[in-house]
Amino acid sequence: MGKAGSREEEHDRCHRVTVAGENEKERDTGSEANIYQRIKRKQLKSLATGAMLVLPFAILINWPMLSKATMEAPTHFNIGYELERRDELVLAKEFYLAALAMDETNPLVLNNLGMVAMKQSRPDDAIKHFNAAVDAKPDNWDARINLGIALWRTGRTAEAVRQYERVIKAEPDYNPVLYFNIACFHSLEGRTKPGIDWLRKAIEHGYNNWGLIQEDPDLDNLRQLPEFIELLEHK
Repeated sequence: MGKAGSREEEHDRCHRVTVAGENEKERDTGSEANIYQRIKRKQLKSLATGAMLVLPFAILINWPMLSKATMEAPTHFNIGYELERRDELVLAKEFYLAALAMDETNPLVLNNLGMVAMKQSRPDDAIKHFNAAVDAKPDNWDARINLGIALWRTGRTAEAVRQYERVIKAEPDYNPVLYFNIACFHSLEGRTKPGIDWLRKAIEHGYNNWGLIQEDPDLDNLRQLPEFIELLEHK
């Protein structure tokens, strides 16, 4: 991957929740009552009626009297999802971990733990979670793409491309950004012919961010090629 910015935005389109890459200040989560108070301060009613949260609001109101151990894993996951969506990453992680304790190979929980780690700028931890997610469900393409993103951000670009290629082999039309990312990889490595070929495939599969094609420094090795100019002429 090239420098941060538009290049990372292309990667972020690959998965369910945008990876912001911002550090979340660590906070003391404390007791269950303390967790309840934190959720309440974040507009508990809105949290409870969110699209992904199925637990009745009345139960949340009585949160201090509930033990997390008595709640089902899907409930923990849904609360964690809503907290993550609101950038309450420390709390979101706690609920995801509680869900994982009840279902240790749940690929959705593992994927979302990886996404929280990415948002907290912990890509190595994210890789562990994403690897576990794809081990549990090899055709979890979102988790596999997220694994590629995390690998790319740690400089393991060849490994990232292998993950992208595996998705493409199984689902050629899953996401045209994958083709673009592979084109960038080959360009950065100085392999202009496969770079052009993958860029052409990206366009054929619907990639249309022409501004990035023209400006992304990852493609600098391709821009003077007649084939590159020809691709731009046919946009």
